[in-house]
Amino acid sequence: MKNLLKILGIIVLTSTTSTNVIACNNQSFKKKLNEIITTTNLEKIYVGQLEKPNKNQILEAIKSKNESASDLNENDFQFQNNPSATHVNIIGIGKYQGELNLTYQINNFKIITKNKFSGDIYRMLWTNDNNLYIGLICWNNNEKNNILFKSIDKGKTFQPIENIIGIQVNSIIIDNNKNIWVASDNGLYESTDGNNFIKIINDNIRSLIIDNNENIWVGANNGILYKSLLIKNQFKKIKNFNGAIWSLAFKSNSKNILYIGIAISGYSGNGELYTSIDRINFQKTLNINNEVTNVAIAPNGTIYVGTYNSYGKGNLYKSIDGINFTIVNRINYSVFSLVPDNNNNVYIGTELAVQKGKILKLDNENNLKETFGIFTTAWCLTIDSKKNIYAGTGVARNYSPTIYESEFINIIIYY
Repeated sequence: MKNLLKILGIIVLTSTTSTNVIACNNQSFKKKLNEIITTTNLEKIYVGQLEKPNKNQILEAIKSKNESASDLNENDFQFQNNPSATHVNIIGIGKYQGELNLTYQINNFKIITKNKFSGDIYRMLWTNDNNLYIGLICWNNNEKNNILFKSIDKGKTFQPIENIIGIQVNSIIIDNNKNIWVASDNGLYESTDGNNFIKIINDNIRSLIIDNNENIWVGANNGILYKSLLIKNQFKKIKNFNGAIWSLAFKSNSKNILYIGIAISGYSGNGELYTSIDRINFQKTLNINNEVTNVAIAPNGTIYVGTYNSYGKGNLYKSIDGINFTIVNRINYSVFSLVPDNNNNVYIGTELAVQKGKILKLDNENNLKETFGIFTTAWCLTIDSKKNIYAGTGVARNYSPTIYESEFINIIIYY
């Protein structure tokens, strides 16, 4: 596995500004080292698993995107400091002069958990106190298993939550009171301490979301939409849709729109997207040929809808106004997870074919890139408070369900 991981990581050197301009701190430098670094986006420079780059990797990063640096070699610059996982200072020597402070990003998708699980890692939730919850999907429907696990050591080891037994966990959320809510095929559960859970609704629950008034919305596999009442742990049926409610999302703005993603026939049929401003009346916004698996809203308000069809035939839809949706070109995979970051980039967990997946990144300028090619379906993605991204995967051939971690760092290049 260690050798296989060597093809997974990537380092990216780029700019954090919206115009991707390399900034210049000191105009006193004349021609020399800084003048051969002319590109605004170095993109992927290395494929491998590492903690920090060496001199040759930095050189290759520069030369790969700078024709003017084609003659640059390792004898033309030296390190002012030892390279770390995030930055290094390089100084021109010989025929080059000047100094560049390179701050870069290492995407080391590495396995972090030591546990072996009885099912695919289907859902994940990080809490503010760095506890990680994962929910499984177990394909052997004849058995009931522990399907919710908790880690208090940042995902290295997990312990099962003993009283949540079933086939799959479909959603995990935390409310403003730090209560944990879990949607499973065996019911809706709540915990006030993060360890002991009680069943609130006895139904096959698919999705959960909290609105700006701290109401909890619950979508069931039979199409029933529930809403929490003021009385603790009681829910009211709001509407019954024609299909499973696989995804719920809430856009908090002047209109406070609730989005409901529907899978009509389960894994092979059509899908629908509904919206509601008053949470009483619901309007069909999007009618598509795939199951709606995920709805996510970026900080800038852009809405993304992921869909599924058999054998990786799903797609990704995007809308600025929440009314008109367009297909994002070049996805053409089934989308099982969408996670926006604070910069309005969206990370996409996909399935290419049976038991094979990739993680893609769509930036806010509509550029689509592969971030990570894994060996099994990328069922779920999440980001913690430090901007680390985590991927939960499934079983395939010789690969076990596991969790991958990658640290994402803001990047800027100064000279």
